[in-house]
Amino acid sequence: GKLFGAISPTQNHGYLRVNIREGKVTQKEAKPTRQGKNDPCGEMEGLLSISFSPEVSSNISKPIESLTKNLTWLMFNLGWLWSGCKATLLFPKK
Repeated sequence: GKLFGAISPTQNHGYLRVNIREGKVTQKEAKPTRQGKNDPCGEMEGLLSISFSPEVSSNISKPIESLTKNLTWLMFNLGWLWSGCKATLLFPKK
């Protein structure tokens, strides 16, 4: 819960903020019925924006930045984010 936040057992903000800017649904989700079983999956497009939350202290910002860059690389290369996606990592300049 520290990286992305949590709602249970207590609600708290994580170290990272993940937003989709200029997001729009390009294909609705398949119907949750037997008839929708063969429908294509839903799709959304936009700009992935990952930034620090105010919860990040200066002594952990570098490891969190490194982890975020590696996780983003992993998502793109394993296909969790489809081709054509763009990611923006917003970290404060020191």
